[in-house]
Amino acid sequence: MVHTQLADTDDADKLRDADDILDEYYAANVPFDRSLFPLFKECLRTKPISYLFEGYLAHLFEFKVQSQTFLISNIPEVDALMSPMQTKELKQLWVKDIRKWFNSGELVNGEFRRQITEFITLYDSTRNSFYE
Repeated sequence: MVHTQLADTDDADKLRDADDILDEYYAANVPFDRSLFPLFKECLRTKPISYLFEGYLAHLFEFKVQSQTFLISNIPEVDALMSPMQTKELKQLWVKDIRKWFNSGELVNGEFRRQITEFITLYDSTRNSFYE
């Protein structure tokens, strides 16, 4: 997470370069690694958090995103090389991690807090609609 390390610097060129790298990774369908999820909690930049929640996770969980903070046109193909069972397991692991941070009370970053709260709300409402 280059953004986290550079958020406190005044070097706009480095931040712009970091955004370009993030855009390239995202456009190349590089999936987000769950082990890096704690870094998003510390990230002060909206773009990587939006890419994770409004792009990657929304696609993985098949959520309809009402509005996107950034134009997200290329969404990594999460399940292109995965079986339905692997995709289901990946979803369960992400939900476990997201709930852990949501319930921890350590959500100090406003954008991260907003995105994780929206995700949990949408996830819970989607799950409940399956049981009705």
